[in-house]
Amino acid sequence: MVDDLAAADDDRSCFWADEVRLVIEVVSPESELPDRELKPRHYAAAGIPYFWRVENTANRPFVYSYALDSAGGAYQVTGVHHSRMTVDQPFPIDIDLHLLPR
Repeated sequence: MVDDLAAADDDRSCFWADEVRLVIEVVSPESELPDRELKPRHYAAAGIPYFWRVENTANRPFVYSYALDSAGGAYQVTGVHHSRMTVDQPFPIDIDLHLLPR
């Protein structure tokens, strides 16, 4: 989870949805349904602007990136990243996914 710097506080264990800019879910076999179907709907309903889902495919990480649509009701796919993830939002990042641990 990426939150507003103003919300960062080592004494806090939770954050308000309006303080969160990005949620990243790492899918495991036990969490496939919630991570793919349920959680994104809850995050979108809460107004969290960005959502990334990381999956393991053939022992390689794949990252699916989403942004909240203009109506704020659902996420729209902004990218499917297989070997490299380069995005500008919610912040600029360029990651070689082949360098991540398996």
